[in-house]
Amino acid sequence: MIKKILVPTDFSACAENAAKFAGKIAEQFKAEVTLYHIYAIPVVDPVVPSGSMELYLKETELAARTGLKKAMDKFQKAFPGVEVKGKTKTGYAVQEIISHSKKSKHDLIVMCTTGASGFEELLVGCNTACVLEKADCPVLAVPARCKYNDFKNILYTTDLTMPESRTFARLLEIGKAFGSNITVLHVKNEMDRYFKLSDI
Repeated sequence: MIKKILVPTDFSACAENAAKFAGKIAEQFKAEVTLYHIYAIPVVDPVVPSGSMELYLKETELAARTGLKKAMDKFQKAFPGVEVKGKTKTGYAVQEIISHSKKSKHDLIVMCTTGASGFEELLVGCNTACVLEKADCPVLAVPARCKYNDFKNILYTTDLTMPESRTFARLLEIGKAFGSNITVLHVKNEMDRYFKLSDI
């Protein structure tokens, strides 16, 4: 059962869009949502006076807290029945998302696949790919231009080489909650000769 959803955010429109998906899922499961903002560790230049660096860090932290408060207020207005929490942390995005999701036992991570413009957009997309690969819980990656519709038709693709019962069980939970049709797609390959598809 999905009870806790983690939504990493950089306060971009894309992240806000991902939060909408999280809100809709949270409504179905009566789950709580945590908006999580990680801001980068600055590279310390020995030429910069220590006082200037301290001021920069304080301003960065204040901007992070202010941005998070706005994001939480906007989310709560859109989803008044969903409990929303907020957290900011300094660090490396992928590492902090994985660590926090494990420690706080989140059942689902919902994040956007692109973020702010330019080089940052590339980095956020890369972050999502890394989280998809390393997370212990399911990750819903929401493309920037994707508009929310209830999950009426779900396509589950599989190469059948990994144990998938846990993943599929979680997908069935979502499918059941939204009354979805689920199609399982397997494209035949060389590995198929080593097992019977009917057994799987």
